[in-house]
Amino acid sequence: MIFLKSECMGYSNGETVGIFISYIFNYLYSHTFSAVLSVLFVLILFFTARVLTGKTIGMGDIKLYTVIAVNAETNIIYVIMLSMIMWLPVHIIKKSDTKTALGPFISLSYAVILNISILP
Repeated sequence: MIFLKSECMGYSNGETVGIFISYIFNYLYSHTFSAVLSVLFVLILFFTARVLTGKTIGMGDIKLYTVIAVNAETNIIYVIMLSMIMWLPVHIIKKSDTKTALGPFISLSYAVILNISILP
């Protein structure tokens, strides 16, 4: 039976932990900047909708955009645009005094953008 130990890979236990911490730090650092910018963009969208229409998108939608922003990084702008483009005709077809959920359109647009970014 083969056991994988850090000594087998040429690293001592302290070096392995240091490499792991360095990897986690680099991952968080690289995603934090884009996530903060994406959240600011979503909040600008939130307040713009409030000023222009007097209505806002729900805080659940803001939270969903925020969670997607951490993973999607700069693609969150495309997710927001595509979700609004898909949501608008449905909202226009329905009576405008009824609420149309935005969450399913956000999820669907994220799936589309994610698949487009994976394809070569």
